[in-house]
Order: sequence, then structure tokens, then C-alpha cells
Amino acid sequence: MVRVTLAERLLRLVEKEPGIAQAEAARRLGVRYPHLRQVVLGLLRRGELERVQDGVYRLYPRGMGAAARVSETTISPASEDEVKERLEGYLRRQGWKVEVRYGKRHGPDLVAYKEGVRWIIEAKGPGRYPPMRVNYFLNVLGEILLRMGDRADRYSVAFPDLPQFRNLWRRLPREVKQRLSLTAFFVGKEVEEA
Repeated sequence: MVRVTLAERLLRLVEKEPGIAQAEAARRLGVRYPHLRQVVLGLLRRGELERVQDGVYRLYPRGMGAAARVSETTISPASEDEVKERLEGYLRRQGWKVEVRYGKRHGPDLVAYKEGVRWIIEAKGPGRYPPMRVNYFLNVLGEILLRMGDRADRYSVAFPDLPQFRNLWRRLPREVKQRLSLTAFFVGKEVEEA
């Protein structure tokens, strides 16, 4: 009987699911994270695996990690004011009257009105580094929470469309989003509400 090593099992998983988070790979393979981490480091040293960090470590087959890095960096993410500008255009096309505070002016970034409904939106830019993006994400959540004063209003946060922001949003428990009636916009070439 041929015994399959953890390294071989990991490589098969990464081949099937390029970009899988390292922690998720450990869970799926039924091993503790520190043990998998040692196997990953060995495979990285031998050049059999690539790893990209976008807030979490993502694993790719040899040759695909560089492509993932290039695809994220060649499309310049929208600055905070560009996020606001694109979101303003999107909301106006939906029939909303929109007030925007560009730059670092005090108050909500966007306030939209339509048919007696007020919608308050806080936006952030891309940040330069993954840890900065985590801070931006937490900061914008704090800002919107401080603005939640009327149950009749709608509340959202907006970010450049980057994988790390999408991952952070996915990690925020659904129960929290539902209780707060909070949605997120991801702004790239298109504007998507989640």
C-alpha cells in the first residue's frame, strides 16, 4: 500500500483550488495549522508551491502565485475619493440624490436620499499594505456604527474591490450584518453591493 504524505495531499488540494487560504487548507486536510505551516514552508523552499498574502496566506501551484500578485497590482485600486465618486455616480443612476464629502471633511462620506429614505455610507481607500487594510476595515465599521442613530435609515460601507476587503467582509458574521441591516459596496470598474 502506498502512503500519501501530507505534502502530496496539500499539493493536490492546491491544484484543485488555487488560492485556497492556508488556514482553510489545514482545516480541510484535518491537521493543525502549525503542522501544515511547516509543510508549506518546506514546499516553498523547494519551489513546489507559491504563497501570496492578501490579509491571509493563499496557496498556489508553482507559477500561479506570481500571476495572482500581478493581477491584483496591475489594476490600480480606487482611492477613497474615487470610491466615493464612482459610488455617487452609481447611486445617482439608481435615482438617489447624493451628498458627498470628498477629502477628509468631517461627517458621513456619502448621504443619499430617495422617497423619504436616507442612506448613510462610509468609504475607505485601498491602503498600501494588508495590515493597513485590516485597520481601514475596522475603522470604517466603527465610523458607521457611530452614525447609526435612526432605524429608518440605511447604512453601508464601501471599499475598493480588493480580495482582502471581500474576505474581511465575508468573515464578519452574517448575524451582525443582519441585525445592523448593514451592506457593503465593492468599487472597481463596476460597483457591487453585498
